[in-house]
Order: sequence, then C-alpha cells, then structure tokens
Amino acid sequence: MSLLLSASTNPPQSKDLLEYINILNDVNVDYIHCDVMDGKFVPNKTIDHKTVGKINKITHKPLDVHLMVQKPWRVVGKYIKNGADIVSVHYEAFDSSKLLQKTLCKIRRKGAFASIVINPSTQIKDIESFLPYCDMVLVMSVEPGKSGQPFIPQTLQKLEELQKVIKKQGINLVVEVDGGVNLDNAPELKSLGANIIVMGMALYSSENKMQLVEQIHNL
Repeated sequence: MSLLLSASTNPPQSKDLLEYINILNDVNVDYIHCDVMDGKFVPNKTIDHKTVGKINKITHKPLDVHLMVQKPWRVVGKYIKNGADIVSVHYEAFDSSKLLQKTLCKIRRKGAFASIVINPSTQIKDIESFLPYCDMVLVMSVEPGKSGQPFIPQTLQKLEELQKVIKKQGINLVVEVDGGVNLDNAPELKSLGANIIVMGMALYSSENKMQLVEQIHNL
C-alpha cells in the first residue's frame, strides 16, 4: 500500500494560504493537513474553523484537521461542520480520561474520523485504553506548534511500540506522523507502519512538488 501524504497548511503566511491550497490541488497530495493553533495550547496562532471552511470550498481533497488548542471538546463540531474529514485532538489537552473518550466518540458520531495526537514526551502506554475509540493515531515527531523543526529520532521506537499495541488489541488504526518528515526519513517511517506522513516545509519549499509527491507514493 502506498504511503499517503498530508500537506500542512502551516508553512505559508495566512495571506498566501488559499493560493497554496490551489497549488496543492494540482500536485496529487492525498490530504490537506489543517494545522489549527490557538496561541494558548501552543505559542503560535494560525487558522480557525472559518478558514478551514474557506479551504473546504476550494479543494476536493479530504481535510485532515489537527487541533492544537485548549479545550478541543468545545470546538470539534465547528470543524466537522466546516468540512473536516479527520479531527485529531491532543491527549495532552485533556485532564479527564472520560472527557477524552467522550470527545473521540463525538467526532465519530458527527461523521468524521477520530484521531488522538501524542506529543514527543507522551508514551504509547498512555493512550492504549483510548485506541478502541480512535480511527487514527497521530504521532508528533517534533514539538507541536512550529514549522521547520528537525525530526526527533526517538519517534521510530514509538512507532514500533504502537504497532505492537495495535497487533495486541487486534484493531485497525491508521498511523500518521507529523514533524520534520522528508524524503530521507519517509521510507523508514513507512517500514515502521506509518500510513500517512505530514509534510510542511519539505513540500512547501520544494521546486517540483508533483515529483516529490510521486516519489513518496512510490516508496
């Protein structure tokens, strides 16, 4: 199965974002990865549900929405209403296990794929009990909130651990990796069970985006 590519909205400036989405429409990416930051959960502030709605109007690509926000349970419905096909919420944004489980179930009930995100410092064992309520796990390979950071090597071990847990539980889960991903490390990520990789700066700065996407698909 081909490795799929989700193109991040984070690298371009907000004034150039919709123009960049139009470029992505023509280069065969599989998803648009909408990096939503509220300036509280992470220092930076980026797009909100209204911008996601604008993106949805100009693309046929599925929207992979990554909520780096405080109290995500309050806003997941807004993003699904504005076109989110996948909604990823951070494990670290919840103080209550019950509320996290309830939020994942809410995302599914409203018709989107439910995804749990873990920061580099969070261990796979911390999220094992939530996996039956998820369609996807998003493993951060950098600290969330800033584009252009180098890939954290310890992510590889975490992917191995995640595959063991998935096998042990006998569940089907999509695995996505986000942060510092490029053509050099993508093959190893695929070999360790990644189904989707998020590309931000590597794709945005590429002079031949279509060729890069094709190279990823051919790994």
